[in-house]
Amino acid sequence: DVTVSVTIANKKITAIEVVSASGETPSFFSRAKAIIPKIIEAQNPDVDVVSGATYSSNGIINAVKNALTKASGGTVTETSNGGAASNAAGSTSSDAFQDGTYKDGTYTGFPAARLRASASFPHRATMNRI
Repeated sequence: DVTVSVTIANKKITAIEVVSASGETPSFFSRAKAIIPKIIEAQNPDVDVVSGATYSSNGIINAVKNALTKASGGTVTETSNGGAASNAAGSTSSDAFQDGTYKDGTYTGFPAARLRASASFPHRATMNRI
């Protein structure tokens, strides 16, 4: 899971720092970090993922969205599919992440915990060939 620290100054994203990246494959994650300057430049986390590092890129993007939701006074809740549903200033569209809507400060963000599913099969089924 990825945890980021997003710094807002003058209502703009000025820095994004990866605080932790437990469970991430270092080679993929180092490539995925290339999206950080793109997010800062766009002032919006809705940027293209890095080809070949999609999961790591999405981890960074979702963590940044989580932090920006907090910075814009919205709430973050966990969804049933393990993602984070953001409600920044009452909107769930990409318009929710526009520069000028953030409160100055440093905000920590992380993707919502992924739900784990498990199944057990105490009795072995037998199939007959026909």
